[in-house]
Amino acid sequence: MNPGETNRMATATVAGATTPITTAAEIKALSPELAKRQLPVSLRGVVTYTAGFSAVIQDSTRGIFVWSQPIEKKFGPPLRVGEFCQIDGVTDPGLFALLVVAKQITHLGAGQFPKPQHATRDQLVSGSLETEYAEIEGVVTAIHNRQVEVLMEGGKVTLDLMELRPEVLSGCKNAWVQIRGCVFSPFNEQTHRLESGRIRVGNAAVNFIELAPSDPFDAPKKSISELLHYDPKAVPFRLLKVSGQVIFGQDEEYFLTDGSNGLLATMGNSPQVSIGDLVDAAGFLEPGGAVVEMKEAMMRKTGHAPLPAPAKLSSEHLLQAVYAGALVQVDATLMNQWREGSEAVLELQSGFLAFKARVNSDARRINLPPCGSRVELTGVYVPQGSHAADGTVSGFELLLNSTAGIRVMATPPWWNLKRVFILAGVLAVLLLAVLVWNKELQWKVQERSRELETEIQNRHQAELQRAAEAERARIARDLHDDLGAGLTAVSLLASAGLGEFRDTEKLAGRLRAIGDKARTLVSALDVIVWAIDPRHNSLQSFADYLRIYTSEILSSANIVCRFRIPVECNPVTLTGAARHRMFLAAKEALNNTIRHASATEVELQMGQFEDRLEIVIADNGCGFHWNASRRGHGLANLQERMETLHGQCQIESQPGKGTTVKFTVPLLRNCS
Repeated sequence: MNPGETNRMATATVAGATTPITTAAEIKALSPELAKRQLPVSLRGVVTYTAGFSAVIQDSTRGIFVWSQPIEKKFGPPLRVGEFCQIDGVTDPGLFALLVVAKQITHLGAGQFPKPQHATRDQLVSGSLETEYAEIEGVVTAIHNRQVEVLMEGGKVTLDLMELRPEVLSGCKNAWVQIRGCVFSPFNEQTHRLESGRIRVGNAAVNFIELAPSDPFDAPKKSISELLHYDPKAVPFRLLKVSGQVIFGQDEEYFLTDGSNGLLATMGNSPQVSIGDLVDAAGFLEPGGAVVEMKEAMMRKTGHAPLPAPAKLSSEHLLQAVYAGALVQVDATLMNQWREGSEAVLELQSGFLAFKARVNSDARRINLPPCGSRVELTGVYVPQGSHAADGTVSGFELLLNSTAGIRVMATPPWWNLKRVFILAGVLAVLLLAVLVWNKELQWKVQERSRELETEIQNRHQAELQRAAEAERARIARDLHDDLGAGLTAVSLLASAGLGEFRDTEKLAGRLRAIGDKARTLVSALDVIVWAIDPRHNSLQSFADYLRIYTSEILSSANIVCRFRIPVECNPVTLTGAARHRMFLAAKEALNNTIRHASATEVELQMGQFEDRLEIVIADNGCGFHWNASRRGHGLANLQERMETLHGQCQIESQPGKGTTVKFTVPLLRNCS
């Protein structure tokens, strides 16, 4: 019956059924949760172990522990080993394994012991034989009071024989024995975990299968090569003796060789042997491993000799199982290295195959070649992984006695992959730092550019404001000078001596003077309006206005005017202040010609030469001595107006030969 069916039956019982559980196997198949429900039990079996009023009952299926001590007076005499009885009670999960709490015990007389179950080491250490009557077979390797170490197939176990008297175990050392009894698995009551490798055997009985030899080295002798072949007469745990040479030793494990074949001898204690010693080894053979192994071996030194020449392995023959336990030599490249306890571990590659080598350093600091070196290793070949049918293995390791087994054939170049990665990492960090610095610098430049742009805009606004204020001041000054003075003159002419003009002629003269003055004021106002109108900021507009004004003012003075002005000027923009200053300078020169030169002809020239503008006013008047004459305010005004425009004013004049005034103004600079 499988556990699922048992649990379903038990659940039905809890739900209302009255049929009790009748076999130990059904009870052990329950889950701990169901066992807590105290399911009814009615069980018959033979007592295989007792402890007070509690016992182990085994039927035809399994054995199970029965707890009856709290109600012992109801059951009559205590149970005895070998007695047949009936237990009526309920289930309980117990501290480790399920058990039965007895409610009633019926003694049914003498019973027959069940056939013992042959126990394997895996069953013992896993706890699956808990409360089972079993037999354990193996060689006793050590005795400590009631505890014995038994070498079984698969490894060692420690058996606590509980009630057995210690003197019964005398003479069991190295004997092949069979131990029968009720098996218990010790556990920790706090963690409920098994105590690994230790088994308790209750009501134990020891039978000798083969007595221990008086001298282990009198055992039958075989060669290592014979141990590698099938032997139909081979008996498990038979003591054997081999002869060989020690080629490796560490932690009570020694590899022996007969020159071509290898064997691993696991010692019970550390022998006084060294690498290269010739020895006899007596122990128990355990076949089936990666290397033939002799368990609980004892060694006796017989001599010393140089180590045999190692087998040279190419990269194509590294996975051959025939080299197991033999001394070999391999060429490889060292890829990595680290420490594991007292060993130095090397990771190597030969061809396309990677493997490890372990160097016994006894926790000493040893010098190893750098990674990337080409090395020749001499050590013991230990297969790893599974064996294939074609005689190959999936991997292997080399065991080296010391660094003497390493010969450096070539050191690695300075430029290796690790250093390339380090350099690449450093360059990457530097590049990242440069990028971060560049980004930060760009941010600072952008921030400074924004600050400069804001500052430039503020300065530009300030310049525009100053220019506007200067223009307003100039306009106010012009209005005051021209219109204010003119209107004052008109007022004086209109009001002065009104009573004195009795005749019409004088009155008409006064009115004509007022009219002339008014026209002059209108002309001055027209100039001011023209100067501040931004639509006239081109050089073409300035030339047209100057020509019209010159023609009007000279024609009114009966002076002939000739013009040498381009019909179309280059597209040059002038500020209102610059146009006004140049116009006032030309106007001043024309007024001087009309008032002082007594000229009949005037020539006006204007030309643009690369980056400058030239205006020339020439007359055929009386002229004057430039150096000897007294210079009035008009000539000084001409110089001052040109200097504000960063220009020049040149006057050439001689008596009787007329006067020439030349204005030169740069066009590329801001003439404000």
